[in-house]
Amino acid sequence: MKIDRLIAIVIYLLNKDLVPASELAQRFSVSIRTIQRDLETLNLAGIPVYKQVGKLGGYGILPEYKLNNRLISNEDFLNVLTALKSIQGTFADKRFLGSLEQIYSLVPSQIHEEVLERENTLFIDFSVNGDDSVLTEKIRTIEHAITRRLCLEFNYTNNKQETLARIIEPMTLILQWGSWYLYAYCCTRADFRLFKVSRMHEVIVTIRHFLRREKTYQEFRSERPTFQNSNLINLVFIADPSVRAIIEESHPPHELDYKEDGSIVVRCKQPEEERLYRYLLSYAGLIKILEPEHVKERVLDIAKRVLING
Repeated sequence: MKIDRLIAIVIYLLNKDLVPASELAQRFSVSIRTIQRDLETLNLAGIPVYKQVGKLGGYGILPEYKLNNRLISNEDFLNVLTALKSIQGTFADKRFLGSLEQIYSLVPSQIHEEVLERENTLFIDFSVNGDDSVLTEKIRTIEHAITRRLCLEFNYTNNKQETLARIIEPMTLILQWGSWYLYAYCCTRADFRLFKVSRMHEVIVTIRHFLRREKTYQEFRSERPTFQNSNLINLVFIADPSVRAIIEESHPPHELDYKEDGSIVVRCKQPEEERLYRYLLSYAGLIKILEPEHVKERVLDIAKRVLING
């Protein structure tokens, strides 16, 4: 699209002094005449593109129009790029990748090598569930509804395994505790709610528009400081010495009590969700659950069903 090319040309010129029309034509796979028309369009739009003739001439943007690099240090650039690269897996979206490329084009040439070195020495992975195309598509659908302020309809499975139809006004997507959540006004319940995206099924964007309500997610959290922990349980179990490394990776030191025989007693607070039971079952008999009793019974029931179905 022409608008995409115009934006890309501006980004490219902002990071260069003078660029020949032939270089721009080659970079954007168009003719020199097309580039000249694009530059005329940019001038008409108020972006001060100028031409300098001569052997070393070309097109550029007036220096006073460019960002003053003194306002952003090299360390600032490195920190921003590290953060953007780290959330790249979270937003597997072409628009985001395009934005990342544009930010890269603004990096001062003298720190290009330092940027590459930083990429190879530090990476923070916020991606969820690996390559989950279903979740990714659901996130895009929700984002579309938020941006255009359109209501969503879907079926939602709660903690009691009840599936209920909901109509909501989506407001904010949140990545927290390794899962995606959606803060929204629930028209069905006439109240603000937090929905776990993985429990939202048959998500449909309606044609019903809404006006964004004033209460932000931050205000919602401050008014309900305990809502995050409403389903926390006190979990106690003993782990076999053979899984010590895994236990120490999963729990902070203050939750661990080491016994003389090498076993480890784990005392922690955990949200009672399906992933808790998947976590406990992953130890395959190398732990013994002590408390609470209903968790012990649930794990035993799941194990029996697996044995029967297997």
